This record gives sequence, structure tokens and C-alpha cells, in this order.
Amino acid sequence: TRIQFASKLTSCALHVGLLGKGRTTRPVTVPTVEPLALGYLLYLLRGVTHDGTPLDNPYLASLGLTGATLHDRLRRVPGLTFRVQAGVVDLAWHHPDLTAWAQAHLPLRGAA
Repeated sequence: TRIQFASKLTSCALHVGLLGKGRTTRPVTVPTVEPLALGYLLYLLRGVTHDGTPLDNPYLASLGLTGATLHDRLRRVPGLTFRVQAGVVDLAWHHPDLTAWAQAHLPLRGAA
């Protein structure tokens, strides 16, 4: 039934951290995006056509990464240098593409 489906969906959302805890109401929360994951996303988006700009697009917005929140997170992303001065944004890419970024920042699985 619809009620069972809604209940199971709510349980899943609560389990993965999309909803806060509460008895009658559960606030919607934004998942934490680690700096390494944000770096992966930015380098991935750099290589594809999408709406918006590298720092203002629906992908980042869907993760709650906009404005000052995004700016704070960008300062910790490996493979990027991010600065803002007098409203001018400077985003410097340290690697030419996602593959080069991944080789520099992602651990090799199964390596001895």
C-alpha cells in the first residue's frame, strides 16, 4: 500500500542520513560531501557539458553546496586552489582532467 511504501521510503531516507531524527517531524538534512568526493565531482563536471558554471550548477546545488558553504568546502579540495577576493573568484585546476586527478589523489586498490 501507499502507507507502507511511504514508511519504508522514510526509513531508508533516515538510515542514509537524508532525514534528521524526530518523533512527529523529521527535518531534511544535507549529506556531508567529503573533500575527496567533491574533488572527484568537480573534475568530472569539468569534462562534461552541463547547465550553469563550475561553481553554480544543479549538481552542486542538489548536495546543498552553494554560496558560502561551497566556498568553505572548496578550500579543502585536493587538486584545486580556490580563492575569493573582493568578489572575484579564482579557481585553479592542478590537473588537466579527471584521470590525472584520480591518479594523483585516489589510492590504488589492491596495491601492495
